[in-house]
Amino acid sequence: MSHVIHISDEAFQKLEQLAAESGAAPEALVEGFVYAATASTREPHYYTFEEWMRHLGMSDDDTQEIEAAVKRDDEPDANA
Repeated sequence: MSHVIHISDEAFQKLEQLAAESGAAPEALVEGFVYAATASTREPHYYTFEEWMRHLGMSDDDTQEIEAAVKRDDEPDANA
């Protein structure tokens, strides 16, 4: 389910800039802000790998490269 919120043009431009700098969608940043604001009053949040990498400031491309490298390392060695 999704909802619409109204914010000023200036606030939305800043949100878009933050999103572009972090490699995340504006919606993901807003959700992150909400989770961060309520972190001390809720159950622990266990991030997915992609969420954690975004949280650490990694781009989606970097995350995909890391996942590919892990998969390559997990594959059995053909010469073993």
